[in-house]
Amino acid sequence: MTDKLLLDEYQRKYYDVEIQYQCIVTVNKRIYVDEMEQFVDEYYDKEYLKKKNIKHNHIGLDEFNKHNMLFAEMVAPDRVEDEELHHGLEITDTFVAGSTEGSEREGKEIWECVICNEHFTGFGNNPDPVKNSGDCCDACNTNHVIPARMQELFA
Repeated sequence: MTDKLLLDEYQRKYYDVEIQYQCIVTVNKRIYVDEMEQFVDEYYDKEYLKKKNIKHNHIGLDEFNKHNMLFAEMVAPDRVEDEELHHGLEITDTFVAGSTEGSEREGKEIWECVICNEHFTGFGNNPDPVKNSGDCCDACNTNHVIPARMQELFA
């Protein structure tokens, strides 16, 4: 018969600590003027641009102008890749927002394996044909029980 344990010595207690980071990320993104026009119809509605005071027919002309600059500033954040964010990361503040306490095995039963005598939680495995009763851990099931069953099957 398997020993079912609920002993304090097998309970690992913990604190879940929520840590919040305040950080600044600086990324330089180059937006080429001669490529801007392709973004207008594909990603940005002309009515939306109008609301932003950007004249769509001035975007992408191979010149520096207010509309190209505003459009470049609008497009650039959408063009930043995830890996670029890590290069410009600076953590400015860290603080603990709160914590809770608990136990990893709170309310869970702890069992002793009938083969190796180690303790485990969760579901046990039928140890037959290595042992006639009780439960065994996953490691013993894989390393001892299944090979023994295969040996019986092919005998």
